[in-house]
Amino acid sequence: MIASASKEDLHRPVPKDIYLDKILRIRTERTVRSDHTIAHDRELYQIDESSSRKKVTVEQRINGKMLIVCKGKSLRYHQITNRPELIKRPVVGKNRMRYVPPRDHPWRKFSITNHKQKTPQTAMA
Repeated sequence: MIASASKEDLHRPVPKDIYLDKILRIRTERTVRSDHTIAHDRELYQIDESSSRKKVTVEQRINGKMLIVCKGKSLRYHQITNRPELIKRPVVGKNRMRYVPPRDHPWRKFSITNHKQKTPQTAMA
């Protein structure tokens, strides 16, 4: 180890309006799944608050604290081991009415058997 030239501490104190925890952090953007979960560092986290945003920011601070932030607001969350099961809702389709043309519609008048093929007249020489 190298000895210092002076035994005095020459570091300046941190000003009161600067918060090192907010400056010295690792920020990563994550996508919120439809079940309000995110994956970060191979762990699953359930967000307790509902948010209309699809993206959130995960902040890891130097003191080891982790925050999930959306629009500058810290969200409540908890760690989970398994993803929650999706509730499958039955698909409700509309009952469509089948179109039935009226009796006098041209489609009803056409018949293959009644349709005669016109043969081209042969030219007489």
